[in-house]
Amino acid sequence: MHLKVDLIPRGPYQGVVIVVDVLRATTTTPLLFEKGLRELFITASLRAAREYAAQGNHLLLGERDGLPPEGFNYGASPADLAKFDFTDKTAVMTTQNGPKTLPIVASAHTVLFGSFYNAQAVSDAALEIALQNNLEEIAIVCAGQEGLEGLDDTLTAGFLAKRIERNFNAKNIGKLEHQHASQLAVHLLRAFPDPQEALVLSAPGQLLQKLNLHEDIAFSSLISQTNAVPVLREVIPWQPSNIYRFENLNR
Repeated sequence: MHLKVDLIPRGPYQGVVIVVDVLRATTTTPLLFEKGLRELFITASLRAAREYAAQGNHLLLGERDGLPPEGFNYGASPADLAKFDFTDKTAVMTTQNGPKTLPIVASAHTVLFGSFYNAQAVSDAALEIALQNNLEEIAIVCAGQEGLEGLDDTLTAGFLAKRIERNFNAKNIGKLEHQHASQLAVHLLRAFPDPQEALVLSAPGQLLQKLNLHEDIAFSSLISQTNAVPVLREVIPWQPSNIYRFENLNR
């Protein structure tokens, strides 16, 4: 089996993909499902988000430049969203970087969202799905920021890759081959034994500090706090940007 890390989305992908946008989309999404959300619709477009939310009577969540756009019910702050109950609700979310990965990864067998917050659950799920379906590849795909590699996502990808490797080796079923930036991301963990330090130094972390959203950085560095694993279930054609329907794999 191949385990690879892409520091920015490259594609094409065929096996299991874990998308990482730790500050904050792939931290916020498992939190929403942990808080009872039934379905989450994700899009890269503000216009598509507003239109789809209106026609389906969904909650509207998201951010641009770290802050909720006008008319949104909530922003994308996990520290803030943790205060609310979303049981049996549905929501549309748009953020600046994470949703841009979805057109590139959507053709994969399975697309999951991963972060420190659901690290154990998403790592276990990715390996189990790959083994059950005889898939040859697990790819951890970093969203990055505005098309550039990010320290925050790279470190998170290394953390997840190390967990997948450990779980694979424990099964004693063969060899796991590292590809692309997988080894680089794993070795980066040595430089940052405290994940929060890397999140603070990253470009998204710097932005959140300027906005006084320090709690989001601390929240996003929490490890394995939930069993929720967002999984892509459907791509809904829409203009100007498709809608991607996610559910909780472990509901």
